[in-house]
Amino acid sequence: MGLVFRQTVPRAPSIVRLSTPSPSWFKLNTNDSSLGNPGLAGAGGIIRDSNGHVHLAYQVALGTGTSVIAELTAVWQGLEFALAHGLAPLVVEVDAMAVIQLLQSRVSGKWEVQHLILRIVHVQQLLVLDIRHIFREANGVAYHLAKEAASLQLTRVLRHDDSRVYSAAFSALIDGVSLTFAGGDDGFTTRARSLWMRSCGRTRHGGHNTWGRWVYSLV
Repeated sequence: MGLVFRQTVPRAPSIVRLSTPSPSWFKLNTNDSSLGNPGLAGAGGIIRDSNGHVHLAYQVALGTGTSVIAELTAVWQGLEFALAHGLAPLVVEVDAMAVIQLLQSRVSGKWEVQHLILRIVHVQQLLVLDIRHIFREANGVAYHLAKEAASLQLTRVLRHDDSRVYSAAFSALIDGVSLTFAGGDDGFTTRARSLWMRSCGRTRHGGHNTWGRWVYSLV
């Protein structure tokens, strides 16, 4: 019996875009980075409004930890910042389904995980919020904030005009992550490539903030 070869046609890649929250709502995107599991870990997040404008971003160094601890810390810290700065009502987007399930069940057999869950539940009671799952491809800025926090062991809060927020967005852009927040822009890929090339050229002359303003339009 002869061998039968079937030609497979690759599926066209789809672009995953961030969706805007409803008017008067804010959106918190969180992520983690763990250089090993356990390993050097970090948490990161970014809060935007319904127009896509950045209100606050943050990075938290966690020392040695697991990805679950880092992801839960990112959520908890983001909720605390939202509460402190009045950034509510709030949509929270997490790309780890295991963390979504933990927050739904509110139960874990590990005390350090349970402790973070209880902290999150406490803040939840003080905010109007909606926690959702998001595809990893649409969560690139939060990931790069967390990755830098883990690799450099950084803890800091970045306000909307801080060029380091743009740096995380630019890193996600180079990775090919979709950063459009308003949605519906079929020309995103072309715009992103054009922006990348213009930014690289301007960096030699205009410095960090010059290309930062371009990246901001996509954050």
